Amino acid sequence: MAAQEAQTVEDRPAKRRDELQRWMIALAATFCVVAVALNLWAWFGPGSWGPRLQCDAPHFDFGERDVNDSIDHEFALTNTGYQDLLIRDISADCSCVTAKVTSVTVPPRKSLIVPVHISLKNEQNGDLRRRLLVQSNDSVNPQLVLTLSGRVHRSRPAAK
Repeated sequence: MAAQEAQTVEDRPAKRRDELQRWMIALAATFCVVAVALNLWAWFGPGSWGPRLQCDAPHFDFGERDVNDSIDHEFALTNTGYQDLLIRDISADCSCVTAKVTSVTVPPRKSLIVPVHISLKNEQNGDLRRRLLVQSNDSVNPQLVLTLSGRVHRSRPAAK
């Protein structure tokens, strides 16, 4: 009986070690399953196959310009999604900024060039920042803000 008890006491650490190993394997497997599920959700979750509005350069710095200048710039809007992107509206925070859209539909994996014109007449000296709001049917990011900024100054009259 004592020999049997001694053997049982000796087996306890081995049984605990085996049980701990099974728990560690189960925990690692659970972690791997959750990680794979999160990656699949990110790739194929809601809206992943829809249109995606993206602009690689949403900010344009026009530098230092005279108050009598006007500035022309082009923003490239890209549909990185898998369905047609609809540009619903492009609005500016000032009447001095105009944007012309040649098409309101951007096919998947294609880009649309949006010419923007800003007139600096009647602007005050100093830093200037103007925003354009692009509204689309992108279900993840339906609004995109484009900015134009720089410094405006009045040129001194020529000395006589």
